[in-house]
Amino acid sequence: MGQAMGAWWTSRNPNALSPFDSLSDEEVIDMLEHFDFSSETAAGVLGPRGQHSPVYRFTVDTILKCVWTETPHEPYIMSLVSSQTSVRVPKVRRYFRWQGRLCIFMELVDGVDLVTAWPSLSLWRRLGVIWTIRRYIWQLRRVKLPNEQTPGPFDGSGVPILCEGRAFTENGAGPFATYGDMSKWFERKLLITIDATKDTEPSPSPRDDIHFDDSMPLVLTHGDISLWNIRLDRDGAVWLIDWGRSGAFPQWFEYSGIVAYDDGRPMPKLWLRSAWFMAGRYASQHAFLDRIEFALTMWAMDLPPNHPNA
Repeated sequence: MGQAMGAWWTSRNPNALSPFDSLSDEEVIDMLEHFDFSSETAAGVLGPRGQHSPVYRFTVDTILKCVWTETPHEPYIMSLVSSQTSVRVPKVRRYFRWQGRLCIFMELVDGVDLVTAWPSLSLWRRLGVIWTIRRYIWQLRRVKLPNEQTPGPFDGSGVPILCEGRAFTENGAGPFATYGDMSKWFERKLLITIDATKDTEPSPSPRDDIHFDDSMPLVLTHGDISLWNIRLDRDGAVWLIDWGRSGAFPQWFEYSGIVAYDDGRPMPKLWLRSAWFMAGRYASQHAFLDRIEFALTMWAMDLPPNHPNA
C-alpha cells in the first residue's frame, strides 16, 4: 500500500463502531455497484514491484481490498491475530464474495508507510521499529493454529489451501495435506534444479547438506514483512498490513520473506542486516530457496517419470 492512499483513519478504541458497520450487506453491495474504481480518490495502489494492488479507499474510515481468491484466509488470519496477540492489525469490518472476487473491508489507518517514513526517522526510531517487529514475530509464533500439521494459509474450514509467495512458483503450490508433503515438494524442486544445472554447476556433495529444513514446527508467519507492509500511525505505533501471504509455515520463512527484498533494489542496509534480529538466524535455510530459484520459475520442467531421481 502506498502514498496514493493519502490519510488513513483509525479509531483509538478497536471496539468502536464505524458508520460502515451499521450498513447491511445489501447496502454495501449497492455501494459497490456504483463505486467508481477508476476515480482519483479511490485509485488502487502500486505495490513494491509496480504491480497493481486492488486496495481502495471505500469510505472515510474504511478501505476495500479486492482479491481473486477462492478462500477467505486473509481476513480470517487477521482476525485470529487480533484475538490472540497485541500485533496492530487493521480491523476487518466484513468480507464477502462479489463478482468472483473476495471483497475485504478494513479500517483505515492514519499514518504513513515505513518505506516513505524511513529516511526521516532517527536511528533510535528505526531501531524501535525493528524491535517492535521482532516482538510481533515472536507473538505470531505463539498463535494457536487450527491444524498444526497442515502447512499453508488457513480459513478455519480445515481444508488445505494453495500456498503462494516467493517460496513457491508463479502459480503457487499445493495444497499440501501434511508438512511432509510440502517438504517432499521442495526436495523435488531441488532435484529439478540439480538436473537442469548439472552441465554448468557441480553436483552438491553430501557435505553441502542442501535440503529443505522441516525440523521446526509450523508457526503462523506473515510471509511478506517489508517496508511496504509496515505502517506507522500518527502516534508512531507500528502496524502490520497486507496479510495475503500469511499462513502456517516453518518459522524460518519469516526471515526469508524479509531478506528476499535484497535483490538489487535500494533497501536500507540497517533493515536487511537486522533480519536475523527480527526473525532469527536462518541464512542457510534461505540459501536453499536461492538454490532452487530456477525450479520455481515458469520455465522449469518437471523430472520425467523414467528419470532416476523422479
